[in-house]
Amino acid sequence: MRSAQADTSDSQLRILSRRLRDKTGEVRELSKRLREAEMITASARDALKASLDRERLALAFAEIGICELDLRSRMVRASEMALRLLGCRPGEPDVPLDTLLSTLHPEDRTSFEQMLGQCVDGTASFDIEYRVALADQSYRWLRAKGDALLDLEGEPMKVLWAIEDVSQRKDTDARVRFLAHHDLLTGLPNRTLFQDRLQQAIVAAKRMGTRIAVLFVDLDRFKSINDSFGHRAGDVLLQLVADRLRRCVRETDTVCRHSGDEYLIVLSALREPAEAGIVADKVVQTFDKPFEIDKHEVKISASVGVSVYPHDGQTSEDLIRNADAAMYHSKRIGRNRFEFFAPELTAPAAERLLLANQLRQGIDKNQLVLHYQPQFDIPGNRLIGGEALVRWNHPERGLLAPEAFIPVAEESDAIHLVSQWVLDEVCRQIGKWRAGRLNPVPIAINFSALQFHRGDLVETVASTLARHRIDPKSIEIELTENAIMQDPRETAGALEALSAMGIKLSIDDFGTGYSSLSYLKRFAIDKLKIDHSFVSSLPLDQHDAAIVQAIVSLARSLQLMVVAEGVETQTQLEFLNGVGCHAYQGYLGGRPVEATAFAKLLELVTGARAAS
Repeated sequence: MRSAQADTSDSQLRILSRRLRDKTGEVRELSKRLREAEMITASARDALKASLDRERLALAFAEIGICELDLRSRMVRASEMALRLLGCRPGEPDVPLDTLLSTLHPEDRTSFEQMLGQCVDGTASFDIEYRVALADQSYRWLRAKGDALLDLEGEPMKVLWAIEDVSQRKDTDARVRFLAHHDLLTGLPNRTLFQDRLQQAIVAAKRMGTRIAVLFVDLDRFKSINDSFGHRAGDVLLQLVADRLRRCVRETDTVCRHSGDEYLIVLSALREPAEAGIVADKVVQTFDKPFEIDKHEVKISASVGVSVYPHDGQTSEDLIRNADAAMYHSKRIGRNRFEFFAPELTAPAAERLLLANQLRQGIDKNQLVLHYQPQFDIPGNRLIGGEALVRWNHPERGLLAPEAFIPVAEESDAIHLVSQWVLDEVCRQIGKWRAGRLNPVPIAINFSALQFHRGDLVETVASTLARHRIDPKSIEIELTENAIMQDPRETAGALEALSAMGIKLSIDDFGTGYSSLSYLKRFAIDKLKIDHSFVSSLPLDQHDAAIVQAIVSLARSLQLMVVAEGVETQTQLEFLNGVGCHAYQGYLGGRPVEATAFAKLLELVTGARAAS
């Protein structure tokens, strides 16, 4: 038998073994948990490292640097990108604040320190744009944005901010501002900036009791440069003129390109009006020397008008307008000169401006009317055409003839509206006559030279005819001899296109201009109209008789039809018939009449055709 002591020992051994197994299980469980914890820690560490790497990579790609200022040590810890943006050497992440401040542009240093102080005080977030100096003595624009970091007691201990290069945006903004206030071709201030400079000069003159002057400069016959050498040469000339004008004035004065070939100059802080005259004379003389363009010497002059504050105007608008009036006066009396403004120059200009505004309103209110003057062939005295003559039924001045408002329309650019209205009205009336079973004769319409130079005449005529469904042979287009010769090449192209459409073309007032026969034979012209000034004294005036006979002979040699204008007597008609003139118009055949009266003439033509 086992002893009691042995049994007790076995029992204790079993208890110890069980406890050992339990502890071993606990140790294994703890080891397992420890391994899992180590794995989690390593994973978190890797994730944190990856996050930091991504942040650094993002900042590097975005070219954003980080700066951290320790307020106690006044040392700035900067990232590698921040050092690069600040122009500091890499490898020195800790930079004294004073060293960083020394790299700033002197004009920006104070504002940077003030912004930093406000951030530390808690009165503002750190947000500023400033310049830092680079090794090549240039400056880079940076933007810094950040805030203060507080300790557990709420006291600021650091300032953390991010910086980025904004130089390109600054350059773009500066370029946009420049283009908004300067002429793209010449680099001169434009009208917007000029108005601001002029207004500032007026305010300063009021305060100091001085004078200012406005010079209105217009190039004489600039269009001939474009015609002779091309538009590129014209642009080069405008640039060269701008350079010369700059050299005529002081740095405190302003030269502006007003529009086209017009320039404005404001002269500030003058003691006497005579000083403006000295500069104006200098401007005129600066054109004495030819301009060199593409190895060609180009000679051009300028007309200058001068207005002086406060005598000639109290506002910028008055000064510019009066200088403009003085410039036109200098052109009228000879060009290549300057003239001071005089009060008597404003009345005609003001009247023209008022009439131009009333004309635009009159077109909208349908105040224009058309009269039609018949044209007859001379041998048979048959109606062969008519000319549409526009009148303006002015509400205050009554019925105005073309010579009373067409020059104003051309000067104010309202001629395009008048010409479009006439073309529309003629087409509408032709359609109405046809609807009444009348046989309309071709109706001639006068077009201004400005219409041909606008560039869209052919398209405008074609679209108008199509809209009214009018046969192109139903209308003729007349333009003066001078209008043709202003730009012969451009006009020739438009005439060719109109002729190809089937529209007949004629030169009005022939003999009064300066047409070149070498150009005339190339134009797609069908008819010459002899000006009434040569017809009125026929057949008594031998000179006029010789001119008329020469025009008829010229037209016949070029196979052109000839129409004499202003025929009032049977004697004149007999002379024209004798020299071989084809047709005539004038009071002898009929005065200009309204559409209803002209329709009665068409009834006779229609009846004659029906009878035949």
